[in-house]
Amino acid sequence: MANPLERGTPPEIRSRTAAWARPLAALIAGTLTALALTELAFHMRDDGAFPHVNFYVPDPTLGVRLQPGASERISFAGNPVTSFRVNAQGYRGVDWGSEEPGAPTKGSGAILVIGDSQVFGLGVEEAETASAVLADLTNRVVYNAGVPTYGPPEYLALTKELLAARHPATVVVIVNLANDIFERNRPNIERHTLWDGWAVRRETAPQSVTWFPGRPWLMNQSHAVFGLRQWLATRDPKAQSGFASEGSARDLVPFADDARKPLPSTIGEDQIAKTIADSARVRLDAERSLASLLPALFPELGDDVDLAVEASLQHSQPGDIVGEQYAEEGRTLVVTAETLRAGVKLRAGMEQRMTAWVAAHRDDPLAAEVQHLLSDRFTSDMSLYALGSRVADALQPRSPLAEFVLAMQKACRQGGAELVVVALPIDVQVSSAEWTKYGEDPANPDLNMADTRVLQLDLVAAAEAGGTRALDAIDLLAAVEPGAFLDGDFHLTAKGQAALAAGIAAKLTERAPPVRPAAGLPEGRSRVPTPEELVLAPEITVKGSTRNRCSTRQLREWLYVDCAVPGSRDTPWVQLEAGSLETWTWAGSTARGQSRARLLTPLVPGRGLDATFQWPKVKGAAGDVPWKGGEAQSLSVSWVGGSASIGFTNLATPPQRRELPVQACDLQRVGRVADLGRGCGEVPGQGDRCEAVLACATGTRDPMPTCGLGQINAGAGGLCYSSCDDGQPCPEGQCRPWMSAKVCL
Repeated sequence: MANPLERGTPPEIRSRTAAWARPLAALIAGTLTALALTELAFHMRDDGAFPHVNFYVPDPTLGVRLQPGASERISFAGNPVTSFRVNAQGYRGVDWGSEEPGAPTKGSGAILVIGDSQVFGLGVEEAETASAVLADLTNRVVYNAGVPTYGPPEYLALTKELLAARHPATVVVIVNLANDIFERNRPNIERHTLWDGWAVRRETAPQSVTWFPGRPWLMNQSHAVFGLRQWLATRDPKAQSGFASEGSARDLVPFADDARKPLPSTIGEDQIAKTIADSARVRLDAERSLASLLPALFPELGDDVDLAVEASLQHSQPGDIVGEQYAEEGRTLVVTAETLRAGVKLRAGMEQRMTAWVAAHRDDPLAAEVQHLLSDRFTSDMSLYALGSRVADALQPRSPLAEFVLAMQKACRQGGAELVVVALPIDVQVSSAEWTKYGEDPANPDLNMADTRVLQLDLVAAAEAGGTRALDAIDLLAAVEPGAFLDGDFHLTAKGQAALAAGIAAKLTERAPPVRPAAGLPEGRSRVPTPEELVLAPEITVKGSTRNRCSTRQLREWLYVDCAVPGSRDTPWVQLEAGSLETWTWAGSTARGQSRARLLTPLVPGRGLDATFQWPKVKGAAGDVPWKGGEAQSLSVSWVGGSASIGFTNLATPPQRRELPVQACDLQRVGRVADLGRGCGEVPGQGDRCEAVLACATGTRDPMPTCGLGQINAGAGGLCYSSCDDGQPCPEGQCRPWMSAKVCL
């Protein structure tokens, strides 16, 4: 039967059509075959793997998310091929709540692990991730919520989202020191965008793309197109220095970018919240002035733009897609390490350079302001310490991630979960031998990363200050070197992931540290007066003080009792029987032949006090009224409403004397009240060590002493006191609130 289309068509036309149709069909078939073979060849070359995750979808808040249901094979920097799958919730692994064995379910004491590509597990299989190993070690449900490209803003957002959706009992946030410090104030939506399913930095993304049928597959899944992109890519050498969105050394100085934030506009419901808000306003106002001085103080660092590549040179350059190294970085690891070292140097030298700048710019109006703020650190002005936050605090090294940690702690408290913070180092911090894989000499002193460990230590301190367990992962990863990190890359191997999981599991068994007090002093409180201040303080009337030859003075809220007995070198005695441990006592014989007993204590409404004074029996000189010594005297402080009643009374039976801490210094020579049992015995002194110890013991030393396990700096002197809570009673003293913490005072 004839083709209906051919009816009426002349034979000669049908013949010519057939003549060119057959070669065209053959050409098309040959071309398709060639393309298929080319695709197969490139697929075999790549072993079906790409060097980066290519299954992102856009998100208006987080920048990108992982595409649910996607899967991929990945290999980069010469490392073995690994496979990934994304569950229905948009995270690596099996669906949460599915019937598949090992699938995480809702709640049930679950652990939520938050982080970036290190938590996601780039370079290892699903069962080798720290989250999977942690589930085996703890026998608890573990959610792996690691997403490549994410940073602190996204960690916080995901924590809030998943606390509400999954109700985990524990949140573990793994902070990647390779990039999280630089990303803490740079949301992912400002750093990355999508290009055919790949997440690329905004500096390299094209202004627009032309859509055509088949583009999603060709540009995202075709290995031949990927190979062509590799061949055509012209990676600007300057790109190795990184991009503006990746940050600079200034990011390690907290006030450098905190000063750009708006002042807080809301005030909490209680007085403590109001004080904190007022303090933040004072800090930010001062830090704006400090930030303006950075270019003058550190000209060698240049401007942030010096680390950036001009966007016009990088648009439509698929370096982020085809590059084999630095899976989440535009700059090389060498540049990242140098940036960290420069930032640490910036932090360490800030105060010295600030002081030198002030000396060299006496006529600058800002110099007078900065000088005033610098000198305020050593004053005892009550309002300064009540606010507890001025530029002197800003100059002190603190973790750039401190505010992020505070926000995570608040989110976890509100969500009913405990928080654990992990400080994850970069490979060259763990072992200098890792420099070899980057083509560098490990023996080069310019590559020494020892000083950068302060970044981990500061992060751990910031977490523990809020009562959060924290883990510095350097030592546990060093213990499994070599082999904790991938070849040519800073991501963890299966060996490194397992070591990290073991460290987290061990940390989960520890008791959470006590909440450390906030900076400053409570309203109405002031720092411990200096001996010079006490001498000039006005005398007050105290019952029995004259009879006992005692001088009683009050400066602000501080009561100072100084009792002297002439004509004897025998040792008097004074000890606290009951009341606030925030009390200083000293007793002894002076070089002038007087027996003296001193006591210094704050008069705080509601805080009573009972102290025992006891002197040797002596007779007065001719013409003097004999001192009726020998009996013990009790000095008591009691409160009726807001008024204090203070007085001495005789004790018929003196209490048994308790042994005082060993006094390593000559207190007789100095003649101060002191308590060497509160963290001051091991204070390293400069010059006269005894003076340093005594300054610490009298609460006038700056900085405060280092406290032992279970103790924190508190009280007006910043000495070491035991922390306490409902489940941890005080070994001595009473559990009292102190600047957002609870301390045995």
